[in-house]
Amino acid sequence: WSGNQLRRPQAQRSMESWVKPDDGWVKVNTHGAIAKQDGSGGGGAILSANHGEIVAGMSHFFPLTADPELAELLACRPGVRLAQEHEAPRVVVEMDSLSAVGKINNMQKDLSASGQIVQDIKELLTQFQDCKVRLVRRSANKVAHRLAREGCCRSLCYVWRHVAPNFVSSDLASDGGLES
Repeated sequence: WSGNQLRRPQAQRSMESWVKPDDGWVKVNTHGAIAKQDGSGGGGAILSANHGEIVAGMSHFFPLTADPELAELLACRPGVRLAQEHEAPRVVVEMDSLSAVGKINNMQKDLSASGQIVQDIKELLTQFQDCKVRLVRRSANKVAHRLAREGCCRSLCYVWRHVAPNFVSSDLASDGGLES
């Protein structure tokens, strides 16, 4: 053997795309981000209706939030509140954090440091006729990811309705179906 080794083909990671919610449902995509250099975090959420139209969105700065799971949960809570404000009867929350989705979907009381936030989210979700919380790949959560980064890196806190900010335009187009 001369040192040349055969390379094994790397497994292809499937790219998941954003999918419009079913009729009668509002989709809430949320994401949390952290800035390791200063220990701050940010969150983003975007609400979309069943034809792919943008209903609302938010970007938020979380000072002193160095834990990625905490940032994910802190982003989810105002995203769900935003859906309530828009009187959505049925909501599907999509996140790209396995641990955060697991905590929210767990029927047991969460006794961790983030347990109160998890409980708040669960209580908010009971206000809808129906709700689902599910895991998606980051490739299906691009706009929320971008909004979280903006909140984190630029210390932004804002909510917008119906017309998305310019900085997410390219992400909206690449998500294949979202319309501002």
